[in-house]
Amino acid sequence: GVEMRCFVRSEGGEIGTMHVFPGNPAPHYQRLQSAFAHLEPATLDWGAALAGHAWLHLTGITPLLGAGPLRAWRDALAQAHAHGVSVALDVNHRPALGTFTHLWSLIRPELPRVRCLVLSESALEQLATLPTEQGGAGLASSPQLPHPATS
Repeated sequence: GVEMRCFVRSEGGEIGTMHVFPGNPAPHYQRLQSAFAHLEPATLDWGAALAGHAWLHLTGITPLLGAGPLRAWRDALAQAHAHGVSVALDVNHRPALGTFTHLWSLIRPELPRVRCLVLSESALEQLATLPTEQGGAGLASSPQLPHPATS
């Protein structure tokens, strides 16, 4: 189930929304004005949130929402590592939030803290086209990532 004991409520914050408009099957997401987009790392007590848990699941959406969410995402990775909690990271690239190259530049330095990396076929194809110096080559054989997965 979903643990709610560390739930944080933001005054005036909105939940991210999704709209599907007639004649356009592609959903439109409103994330940038959500409470989560204005998240600051100090808002969350990762020690309490991670206590008693074996895994933390993160996505690549969070670091592209802004400076505060990026810091909170990095803090989550660091705290999970410090507390011996495994991290599953779903790249979940959303082009409306930024380029895959930019997202990967944020993810790549964090790979030593990631136990399971989840990639869509599209993300895997984009990763394969990146130059070696950007981490594109040899990911599947990386000793830093023992459990790669695709979705």
